[in-house]
Amino acid sequence: MRDDDEVARPAGARPLHGIGVPGPLAWIRLVATEIARTLLWTYLYAIFLYAILSLIAPGGYSPLQSVLTTLCEPVLRPIRRLIPTVAGLDLSPMWAIIAIYAILILIRAV
Repeated sequence: MRDDDEVARPAGARPLHGIGVPGPLAWIRLVATEIARTLLWTYLYAIFLYAILSLIAPGGYSPLQSVLTTLCEPVLRPIRRLIPTVAGLDLSPMWAIIAIYAILILIRAV
C-alpha cells in the first residue's frame, strides 16, 4: 500500500491548489447578477420592440403591442415626465435603452 504522499501521478503533473468550489455567498451573488442581467436585457429588447412597433403602427392593436405596453410603460412613464417630446417624437425609449445599457456596463464592471 502507498501512503497518501506517494500517489502515482503522470510525469509533469502537479496538484492544483487554490481551485475549489465557491462558497454559497459567491453562488448567490453570481445567480443574482445573472438574473439582473437577463431582466435588463429583456427590458432593453422589449423597449426597442415597443418603440419600433409604435413607429410602424402607432394607433393599431395587436396582442404583442398590448404585452409590450404593459411591460414598458412603467419604465417609460417617469422618463416622459422628465424629457419632453421633440417635434412629436417620443425620445423616452432611447433614454431608457441608454440607461439600461449603462446599468449593464456597471454590473459587468462589478
